Amino acid sequence: MGFVINQPSINEIFKIINGKEYSAPILEGGPVGLDNTFAIHQMDHIKDARMISKGFYIGGDFDAVLEAFAVKPTQNMWVIQGYSGWSAGQLEYEIDQRSWIVSPFSERVLRTPHEHMWSAALLQLGPEYEQYVNAPSDISMN
Repeated sequence: MGFVINQPSINEIFKIINGKEYSAPILEGGPVGLDNTFAIHQMDHIKDARMISKGFYIGGDFDAVLEAFAVKPTQNMWVIQGYSGWSAGQLEYEIDQRSWIVSPFSERVLRTPHEHMWSAALLQLGPEYEQYVNAPSDISMN
């Protein structure tokens, strides 16, 4: 399972918890399981949250995540709807075929504005990726 994290949705999540209304922007995480919502956050006190990298967690009690974020909005939280998925061995095959460029987790990239995340992830891999960053979105415009 993986998540697209650089595609903001036009939607927001609204939830009422104990009579209070909470909202947060949503990222389009992928084409699978659009009825699933996930949260990546930095709240280590959230019950059942799993650490995915030092200081970053996924999941846990979603209401508690949203409530903690609303109380202290300076905490980082990314709400993701849907995910990307592959059958057994499919992702490894696609990586071997060079269909994907894999970069390590980077807090700096995660904190980059969505429209620049892809470029930031590539640039951390080295100058040989600058050609991809500088290419037009529509290569027919080149």
